[in-house]
Amino acid sequence: MGLLDKVNKIGDKVATSLGVEEKMDKIGKKLDESSKKYDEKLEEEEKIEQKKELEAEKKEEAKRIEAEKKLKAKEEKEIKKQKEIDEKASKVIVSTGDIKREYEIVEILFGFAKDRSYISQYERALNMLKYNASLKGCDGVIHLQIQMMEGKQATGSTSLTGALVGAVTEKVLEEAVFPDQIPKDGAIVFGTGVKFK
Repeated sequence: MGLLDKVNKIGDKVATSLGVEEKMDKIGKKLDESSKKYDEKLEEEEKIEQKKELEAEKKEEAKRIEAEKKLKAKEEKEIKKQKEIDEKASKVIVSTGDIKREYEIVEILFGFAKDRSYISQYERALNMLKYNASLKGCDGVIHLQIQMMEGKQATGSTSLTGALVGAVTEKVLEEAVFPDQIPKDGAIVFGTGVKFK
């Protein structure tokens, strides 16, 4: 036996007598347990984080659904209101003269349209007039005037054009209708909006 073998034997005896191997095994087991606990803690934290993200996504989805419901309710309300206005507009009486009914004058109303044919221009302008009348709470429009515009010259009399410009200018100021919306050619209809007593 050589010197090295003797040293190793002595080392084994010392290690065995001191329980170094057992201690190393215990330390190894503790390290394994610590590693498992750490892994479990990481997994738990990841699960908590995933749960938080999922809850946040659910809240965002609920907000989005609520916003869609509100928007849909608003749209339905607007559609209902528009139907009521359209229904009321369809019942507005329009006359080129006076009517034999008691009424209260509301204000001058107008409508305008530009289209390919005189008939469709007139119909669209008349629909706009009725719509404006219904918005103002009018039951009828009396003394209807029709002005067919061709370029810058009107087909009617000069006094009618002057009256029309005055009425339209007042409306432009009152309702913020931009002058460029009023066609230089097309149909313009206007009359006195009335409410029946």
